[in-house]
Amino acid sequence: MQNERSKKAFFIVEPKRTQLAEIAGLLETGKLKCCVDVIVPFAKASDAYCGKIEGRGGRGKMVLAIAE
Repeated sequence: MQNERSKKAFFIVEPKRTQLAEIAGLLETGKLKCCVDVIVPFAKASDAYCGKIEGRGGRGKMVLAIAE
């Protein structure tokens, strides 16, 4: 059974190599900055997806840490 959050979270992304390379260039030069709110270990991925991570400031992205 899906909760309301997971129903609204579905979307399709079609990455384009040229756009990704342009974004990478902007990040490398500092013209684009990434705002990270919280880093979540992979073991808590399910909690992160369901919005159960406490201590979020509400600004920035939640990052899933695959390896340490």
